[in-house]
Amino acid sequence: MKNGIFYIALLVVLTACQPSHQNAIYADLTPAEAAFIQSYQRTLNEYLQDADDASFQEKLTALMLTAPTQSDTPHILQVQSDIQIQLGHFEEAIKLNNALFYLQPNADTRYLNCTLLEVLDRSDKKIEACYSQAAQLYKKALSKLKDVESAEFQDQYFFYLLSMLQAGHPNFHAKIKDFIASLPDEKQQDFNNQYTLVADQHEHAAFLDAIRTGQWTHFSSMNNQDI
Repeated sequence: MKNGIFYIALLVVLTACQPSHQNAIYADLTPAEAAFIQSYQRTLNEYLQDADDASFQEKLTALMLTAPTQSDTPHILQVQSDIQIQLGHFEEAIKLNNALFYLQPNADTRYLNCTLLEVLDRSDKKIEACYSQAAQLYKKALSKLKDVESAEFQDQYFFYLLSMLQAGHPNFHAKIKDFIASLPDEKQQDFNNQYTLVADQHEHAAFLDAIRTGQWTHFSSMNNQDI
């Protein structure tokens, strides 16, 4: 399963690794910015292979010392945010995401910040307001998609429903279940797992703790065997 909540923070970076996107992304970067992103990609790939937490944290800390300063390049801000999350610097990650959102308003970026507000135990009112804004951004994105059968539409619509639920609208439990039931079998499990991660208080608390303790990759591998 591709758990959207776990991987929103990494989507841009991981997509940048794919050949179809790589040239376009690097064409907009300075040599120093490109080197920084490539270093992060190598560090992340090495960690996914050897799972050495201590080494990973050391490399990320050292990498941040080489980060381009005062950059307004979206991909640089995204990578810096990813690193700060993995280092447990959640306030810094939120600031970077806010800067990224200013440049490129995006529902996923806002949703990630809502999750980080939960990690930081902010007030329910502030968290729900954040998810409400994310929901409206997903709704706006949906209005531009014509093919309601496309994977992109289904993903965006699911996160619109999920955001509304997390914004304090319990009636969206039924809407989410109905939507999932309308999908092909192969997609139902993915969305069911993501829904459970939010709707089940124990699962959601465990997820937030996994982020706080830097164990999100281990939590992901234990709970999502088909990633």
